[in-house]
Amino acid sequence: MHLLAVDGNSMAHRAWHAIRDGDDAVGAFVLGGVVTLVAGVWHHGPFDLVLVALDDEVNQRKQSHPTYKADRSTDPDLRTRLRELPGHLADAGIATATVAGAEADDLLAAAAHQATSRGWRTSILSGDRDLLPLVDDRVRLLRPRATMSDLVVYEPSTVVAEYGVEPVAYRHLAALRGDPSDGLPGVPGIGAKTAARLLAEHGDLDGLYANLCFLPPRDERALRQGRAVAYDNLAVMTPLDVTVDLDAVGPLDVDRARQALDALDQSRAGRRLAQHLDLAERNAVLPPAWEPPREPPPPDVLEEWDDLEAANPVATDPEAAEPEAADPDTDLHPDDAIPVGPAPVDLGRLVPQHGEQPQLF
Repeated sequence: MHLLAVDGNSMAHRAWHAIRDGDDAVGAFVLGGVVTLVAGVWHHGPFDLVLVALDDEVNQRKQSHPTYKADRSTDPDLRTRLRELPGHLADAGIATATVAGAEADDLLAAAAHQATSRGWRTSILSGDRDLLPLVDDRVRLLRPRATMSDLVVYEPSTVVAEYGVEPVAYRHLAALRGDPSDGLPGVPGIGAKTAARLLAEHGDLDGLYANLCFLPPRDERALRQGRAVAYDNLAVMTPLDVTVDLDAVGPLDVDRARQALDALDQSRAGRRLAQHLDLAERNAVLPPAWEPPREPPPPDVLEEWDDLEAANPVATDPEAAEPEAADPDTDLHPDDAIPVGPAPVDLGRLVPQHGEQPQLF
């Protein structure tokens, strides 16, 4: 079985920012946008089951750490649409999960672990790097960055190549580096490069602090002074212990989804969904082994898709293009090659254009 676990809040933010000022901002357009985003990654499947995880309105981390995401605000209209989204998804036959006090990340982590215990594979669709520690030989992260066409498929080797640590150590790297987008400061004097080097040698924070006396004086001093910050960040970044009912998760019923979308003025999203799934089903080869099609799809299959009109370039979900703190190890910003801060979301590039090959992993 192959589970697609979707970060509902991340995708809803992306859809809302891209569509809200355009001609498609009618009816339940956030639902239409989320369904379109799901359809846009279907060629990385196909998927047997689909689950959308959503934040609870009460955030347990904010209660224990008041600075956590303190600088983020949600537009009242988006907040209303997020409250409506679970019901709309249910009407479309798409399973959702919410747990009191938990964030979507917590539920995605639980779903991935439970799916692995059943022998399933999981693809997580989210713009949040905090999910990288979940990546292993049975779990991968589909992470769109500034645009959906700039989606990166993270497998263990991808994480190592980009961050210099194994996926299980990424959370410890983030604890040392900090996460400004979440209001979490890093350990002063320890940048991403230094953190990666130290963790590659010592494994995790416990191993690192157990060997402080063997570190260069500069690193030892910075880590000793920043110990509380590092462990506090790690506690915030660690997923809550929650459970997801995977028995309630089912396959995507295209006919039911299209019927619900039609009733909510989102017929184009329904047509787009059907087209994507049909293309992916006809070209899938051995998805359980994470293998791409061995031959490109025939030219006549590559249709010209309907585009979403995202005429106004606006900020996307802050977690989809979240900046890193400046790295004291280098003169360049760690995201030098990636736009930092708000970036336009081009939902019109969700899908292959005529004459292009689908993006494969």
